[in-house]
Amino acid sequence: MKIYSGPELVEQLSLLGSQWEYDLTSQKIFKIYEFKAYFKALNFVQVIGWLAQKYNHHPDIYLTFGKVRVELTTHDAENNITNKDLDLAKEIEKHFF
Repeated sequence: MKIYSGPELVEQLSLLGSQWEYDLTSQKIFKIYEFKAYFKALNFVQVIGWLAQKYNHHPDIYLTFGKVRVELTTHDAENNITNKDLDLAKEIEKHFF
């Protein structure tokens, strides 16, 4: 498992696409997805849940009206950002509708 930090993490986040950020306090990468309807946001959460099971890597997910916040870190790597986080983030991006 590869751990990313500093400039290398910044580079990896830029490869993910727009709006993925690193929160220094929580040591997580995160993105907020916006939707026009609650039901669409809820469907997206279900897709993320399916991907989490497939990759055996489970993000923190927060659902509010029209928004889904996804947070990723690798707990077994002492809450560092690893390839597991970046790989799941890439898959989530592919499924954003």
